[in-house]
Amino acid sequence: MGLAVMDASVAVKWFLDEEYGDEALRLQSDFFEGIVSLRVPSILPYEVLNALQHSRRFRGRDLLEAARDIDRSGFSIIPLFGEYMERTVEIAVRLRCTIYDASYLALASIEECVLFTADDGLVALAPREIKVVHVREYRRQGLGEPSVDESRAD
Repeated sequence: MGLAVMDASVAVKWFLDEEYGDEALRLQSDFFEGIVSLRVPSILPYEVLNALQHSRRFRGRDLLEAARDIDRSGFSIIPLFGEYMERTVEIAVRLRCTIYDASYLALASIEECVLFTADDGLVALAPREIKVVHVREYRRQGLGEPSVDESRAD
């Protein structure tokens, strides 16, 4: 089973019809089938629900159902403590980025795995030692390991 970190911009696409939604749903399917194991920072549910609420498509009961779906998802949710917190702060200071973005980068760094995002800014911001891949490049190949288009220029 492949291990990956996913940010909120990908999870939002599971609920909203947006560009690269098919790729995000492919990642979701692979996760639910046990092909990919996903770890996420503890802030992910807050960010996803906030984005859904601000989309104006999710109100009241629909937002509550989305929250329940996230709760039942089975992600490995990692709280911001210890080495993870220290790495997050170090990355945020070094890259002059938000703690939110740094938390995803730090988790991928600690887990030594890929971070999937739909945020071009986060892809551009990431240091070379942390593999950050736009979800548009997600494919299921062979044993289902997350892969990227190797023709992409770094």
